[in-house]
Amino acid sequence: MKIIVDRDSVCAGDDIYNHEMTFEVPESLTVAEFFNFVQNHGFLAAIQGNDVAWGLQNSTGKIGEYFTKTGEVTHSEINIKDKIDEAGGKPNFYVRYYSNPEWSRENSSRG
Repeated sequence: MKIIVDRDSVCAGDDIYNHEMTFEVPESLTVAEFFNFVQNHGFLAAIQGNDVAWGLQNSTGKIGEYFTKTGEVTHSEINIKDKIDEAGGKPNFYVRYYSNPEWSRENSSRG
């Protein structure tokens, strides 16, 4: 299945690039597998210190988060295809960058 993923820029120099990419992925892809996949394909920016968080969302809302320092993935077993179905078939996802992992946790606790 095809997914279209965009992400936040991480610094001023990163702003000059378009971050939207289209990937062909298996329908069984989970949130944990998604983060592994996009990281292995160079989609997530390399950050000095490697202590950031990335949050996955689509039009249905927040889906899961990846904490680079610990490797923790929240809601790791959620199926990406289910989220596409919930979004009316739209394969668009957005990955939000948090330079401080605690900001991601605080944002999640607010709903």
